[in-house]
Amino acid sequence: MGKLSKKLGRKKRIKEKKDAQETLSRHVSMFGHMPDSCSVCNVAFDKNSREMAMTWRVVVNEEKKRVTLICPDCQKKIENGFQKALGGLDDQG
Repeated sequence: MGKLSKKLGRKKRIKEKKDAQETLSRHVSMFGHMPDSCSVCNVAFDKNSREMAMTWRVVVNEEKKRVTLICPDCQKKIENGFQKALGGLDDQG
């Protein structure tokens, strides 16, 4: 039984790895559709800037084949809006 369980485990790991590779390749192919500016406020995005690449948020919607790009300022505004909607913040400030 030891060999069979190892064989099944290997098959499962291989399948998981293959599925992960396919998902990654689909997401990477969607980056060709990435806009050149923030989808909310239209601030320009420099694709060569490492800082922008690390701080901006990219949201990929595979079903609608749409890529949304959000700058750090808009991320904060969205987060604050959610907190206000959930009652986490006062309206003052």
